[in-house]
Amino acid sequence: MASVLSRIQIIMEANTARYNNELRRARENSSTSFGQMGKSATKAAAVVGTALAGMGALSLKTAMSFETSMAEIDKTVDFASSNGLANMRKELQALTTQIPQTFEELAAVTATGGQLGIAEKDLVHFTEVMAKMGVAFDIPAQQAADSMAKIANVFQIPIENIDRLGDAINTLSNNTPATAAQLIDSLQRVGGVAKVFGLSEDATLGLTGALIAMGKPAEVASTAVNSLLTSFSTLDNATKSQLIGFEQLGLNIDDFSKLVATDGKQAIITYLEAINKLEQSKRIGTNALIIGKEFGDDITMLAGSVGVLENNWEMLGETVNTTKD
Repeated sequence: MASVLSRIQIIMEANTARYNNELRRARENSSTSFGQMGKSATKAAAVVGTALAGMGALSLKTAMSFETSMAEIDKTVDFASSNGLANMRKELQALTTQIPQTFEELAAVTATGGQLGIAEKDLVHFTEVMAKMGVAFDIPAQQAADSMAKIANVFQIPIENIDRLGDAINTLSNNTPATAAQLIDSLQRVGGVAKVFGLSEDATLGLTGALIAMGKPAEVASTAVNSLLTSFSTLDNATKSQLIGFEQLGLNIDDFSKLVATDGKQAIITYLEAINKLEQSKRIGTNALIIGKEFGDDITMLAGSVGVLENNWEMLGETVNTTKD
């Protein structure tokens, strides 16, 4: 809204200057030709008339765009009062003066929030946070809104606290090779399994972010982590190959299964450190016995750079015990 008004003001100021110039020329010519003065005045009036017509068209187009955007919000939000939609419009217009997003972009975020079931009272805050994330993460605000709301649902994060998750993503993207878009993508892919396993959203970010930082695409990193967590969660029904794998690691599978149930992060570190103690030639094979052939090399890479994972968790306030010096 502010940008539209600025454009209108610039148009009017430019054409007012042209109008004054035409009148000045008319006055200068008045001693020799009243007709010339009339022509100049007529030309000046035409300039202003054209400007006003253009402004009217611009204002009409803007108004129509606003109404279309608000209609989308009205479809997805069940307002408690009859003036709820009008009040929300005012709040969104106010936001355009604080965030480098157009009214239409902000309204699209609000509509997405309504579609995802976010309460009316939380929608403006949600819109503001998502718009800021979109700018910070270099992704469309509406995409940020859709992704973050779904992640919040998986990890049961209250909407009023969703900006804290954004801070965690921002921390890793600013301090590791993983981009915000990759981290969000991976968190969406692995969130369900990670939540059941018992990892927090921050611990999950640190885990997938470590593999991404080592050059793995978000999809590969997420699938490898899903396989790791699923394998650990089903050790009560361990396969023959998993029993052999744990024997090679020198870990008691029953004790490890209990550790998984009580401290998932510690179980992950314990496992990776055990893999790292094996001879280089045996690491991928042992991982394949426990996690599966498809991701044996990915988890072996993570074990070889377990410090990256530990640093990620430390940055996010996720503590864990290690055996490193």
